[in-house]
Amino acid sequence: MTRTDADYKKACDESAAHVYVSEEKTHLQHSIVDYGKSLSDRATGSKKSLGTTQSHTCAINFFLDSLSKGAIDGLERIGEANGLIDQQLQAKKIQPESMKAYLHSLANYLSYLSGSSKWMRHIQYTPIQLLTLVNKLKNMAKSLKEDINKRLVERQAAGELDIAIEGWMVGSYLSGDRHSFLHNILEEAGTRALTQPEQLEVRNCLMTLLILTNAKRAGDITHLTRDQVVKAKSAKGEDVELLVYEHKEAKSGKKCPIRVTAEVLAFLQKFGKHVMNNTTYMFVTKTGTQISSSSMSKMVNAEWQKFGKSIGKDLPKLTASLNRKLAVTTMREAGANRQEQTALAKHMAHNPETADRFYDKSRRTSDRHAALDFVQGQYKQAFQEKETNV
Repeated sequence: MTRTDADYKKACDESAAHVYVSEEKTHLQHSIVDYGKSLSDRATGSKKSLGTTQSHTCAINFFLDSLSKGAIDGLERIGEANGLIDQQLQAKKIQPESMKAYLHSLANYLSYLSGSSKWMRHIQYTPIQLLTLVNKLKNMAKSLKEDINKRLVERQAAGELDIAIEGWMVGSYLSGDRHSFLHNILEEAGTRALTQPEQLEVRNCLMTLLILTNAKRAGDITHLTRDQVVKAKSAKGEDVELLVYEHKEAKSGKKCPIRVTAEVLAFLQKFGKHVMNNTTYMFVTKTGTQISSSSMSKMVNAEWQKFGKSIGKDLPKLTASLNRKLAVTTMREAGANRQEQTALAKHMAHNPETADRFYDKSRRTSDRHAALDFVQGQYKQAFQEKETNV
């Protein structure tokens, strides 16, 4: 094959195209790295967690395979009939609530690009053009409300949102031998280094203990810092509150305290001596990186299932969300007044109205049925009165 052959020219063109696509993919990844560095919590000013930046990266890569004008232009069509969004939802490859989150992440990324002269020159867009596209993406996200509500109804009908865990299960864990396990192994750790399997087991046990005793979100526990634990002191064996500053409701000014007993604080402080010195957070992966909320949920459930086997029980899945629902429902079924409900809600970093809407499903069902019975009773009473007067 010579330089004048058609096959030679075709091979050169294909090679150039491949290099160009590779460069565009590289540009995309570089721009995502720049974007990740710009992400910070509006309330605290601190950098977003690894889990948050990874979720943004996942969303951006879902819609874009390169950073080019053509790729950005293609985003205009994803919301059309039978477009990418419709295809993914119809194939059930992604749930509508996840698609909504992806669209918002993509919109935030494009908003960042609109303020970067470096990347704007590269994609040959004006800031106004890009911000117009951002608004379109946000409107697409809003349009998914009907799909999300339909999915919610389907999940409710299938029993996916039922609270499978029961109070006695949590009580069994809190009254069982896990406290003894922590006490014994951390006493030993005072004279020797924990092996990696031991360290991971202690970590999972402590995270599970904090979830069950505080009814917190998974992200609250993953953002507990070593500094908070090290500096905490229990006066005369009293309970202590450890504050988490990076949490979901930080931007609304709500506090996020984690209540621990003097015993659990001692567990945490002893365990902290075995956590890598260069880490900010109390609970990290075996390589020393921050644990994402989803990973923490898996670790906690693994500990929960391990405990179930130790007592000869097949326990249902444990998640932070289910545990929060159980805490609210248990308190209400026990006859707690509104003040007590509000106190729990504040600790959980939401309000009683949120619990009314999302957590106390069984009470709402019985209330609806009672209301219908009342109306039907009134109908029958009216009929009986009319028959009597005839």
